[in-house]
Amino acid sequence: MKRVSFLLTGIVASTVFAGAVLAQSTTTSVGSCKDVQWKAEVLKKYPEISKSCVDVVSRDGVKYVKVSGHVRLKGNGVVTVRLDHTDSDIAWKPGAGDTVQIDDKAVKATDVVVDQHLRFYMPIDRVAVVNISDTAVTPREVQVEAK
Repeated sequence: MKRVSFLLTGIVASTVFAGAVLAQSTTTSVGSCKDVQWKAEVLKKYPEISKSCVDVVSRDGVKYVKVSGHVRLKGNGVVTVRLDHTDSDIAWKPGAGDTVQIDDKAVKATDVVVDQHLRFYMPIDRVAVVNISDTAVTPREVQVEAK
């Protein structure tokens, strides 16, 4: 009986631990766009980026900003987005599984079309676009910089 009890305790503890690990990998809304401390490198390239911020999220202790914009160009695997309320464009080459949000739904970044309004994530501390999935955060280098 003690062995069964010990085994059940081990299974319960493993399940709780696994749940805690999965919970640590969730993306949660934290703070406000007005509280973002943008790094100089980001502001130099996108001086009005704060105007396109719609949310601040945290994943594994790292903060990311969700920004909005509309697709200006798409070609050769590169998506170019005009950041809302700015004159700045940001372009990147999304990976095969990367998603953006359109009408609050995840859509493959490679399936977007010109003039579509979308949202995507950027790190606060550098110029990049990140894909945040259920299992990982994958940075994508910016192909074309501001303006």
